[in-house]
Amino acid sequence: MTLAPWNRDEWRFAMKRFAFSLLVSLVASAFTLIDTAEAQVCAGGFVGVGPLGVGVVVDCPPPPPPVVVVRPRRVVRRVVVQQPVVVQQPAARPLPPPPPAVMAPRGNMVPRWTLGVMMDSSSYGDGGMAGGGVYARFLMSDQLALEGHLSGQDSCTNCNELAHRSDARAGIAGLYFLNPVQAEGMNLYVKGGITSNQITYTNDYSGEAESASQVNFEAGGGIEWRLAPWLSLNVEVTAMSAVSGEEIGRGPLDDHIGNGIPSSDLGNGAVNFRMGIAAHF
Repeated sequence: MTLAPWNRDEWRFAMKRFAFSLLVSLVASAFTLIDTAEAQVCAGGFVGVGPLGVGVVVDCPPPPPPVVVVRPRRVVRRVVVQQPVVVQQPAARPLPPPPPAVMAPRGNMVPRWTLGVMMDSSSYGDGGMAGGGVYARFLMSDQLALEGHLSGQDSCTNCNELAHRSDARAGIAGLYFLNPVQAEGMNLYVKGGITSNQITYTNDYSGEAESASQVNFEAGGGIEWRLAPWLSLNVEVTAMSAVSGEEIGRGPLDDHIGNGIPSSDLGNGAVNFRMGIAAHF
């Protein structure tokens, strides 16, 4: 089978048709490349045949900044641990106990020395005597005191105008206060001591006199009422009994002129009552 040759118009038509098909193919390829380039972020190049072609250039975006990995810097600090310093205190030497302070509960200083005057009386079984005296006291602690006294007594002259008995006494005693002595208020105490007694009987009708000496044990108690730290009143009751000495009865006094005058018999005890006022310093 023999094909008839194409004439010039057919050739031109065929060439145009080929060129148009090629152009369409190139455009389609260009769009495909552009889509592909956009999908790949960036691309560039030239697509075409002969003098015909389409250049496609897509700028690449700037590269991302480098990833900087920041690692925390490890700081090693030197920690100095101070060991506790143990200071060994020297052993405290025991202090001697302080002297007993004579203080009142309210903090007032209680004076240690006391000087007083007193009314002194003695009641015997066969008569009574009365007089006065002085006393001094030293407070050794808040409850202990030492006391000395001097007194003089006479029998009742109204009871017997013809004769009388006179006593000169000196004594020393210890006092124990039931509570620490207060600078103000009541202070109760008990006491015990020895009293020396010089007894003299005088017959006022004849002028004759006779004396005897005795030692008496005395015990009792009293109340000291401190009106102020420097001033007090005192009331005291004691029992007294002769323990040694001379006994001369009533000496030169006959029974008919010795009425109401106590005898000097050692067994003739007495109850003493004293009331006084004192200053403290």
